[in-house]
Amino acid sequence: MDEAQKVFRGTLDFIAGSAGSVGRENEDVILLSPGVRNRSVPLMLSGEGDVDGHHAVSIGKMDEAKLFYLMSRGLDLAEARRLVVEADLFPVLSRLSDEALKEEVAASIEGRIEDAQ
Repeated sequence: MDEAQKVFRGTLDFIAGSAGSVGRENEDVILLSPGVRNRSVPLMLSGEGDVDGHHAVSIGKMDEAKLFYLMSRGLDLAEARRLVVEADLFPVLSRLSDEALKEEVAASIEGRIEDAQ
């Protein structure tokens, strides 16, 4: 939010002897404020020829077409934004085994979405 900055440095390193290995790295970023700065630096190294490695970064504002679609189905802008962010974050939240932590993170996300209006 506001003037936040984030740097993500991810490395896939296929060292010698890792022939036949598969590695995937992906990062999806939704910018909720115009002053936010994101830096993503994916790196793939390979000491082997027979590996399957992929890395990708998706960065952007909330998809206006998704928001329009949801709003055409009766949701207001805040509800549509909340649904888009929750859909992107659900796979991460569902992996948290601590229910209290899951609720705390979900509440924090909801608060930030409301603040971004």
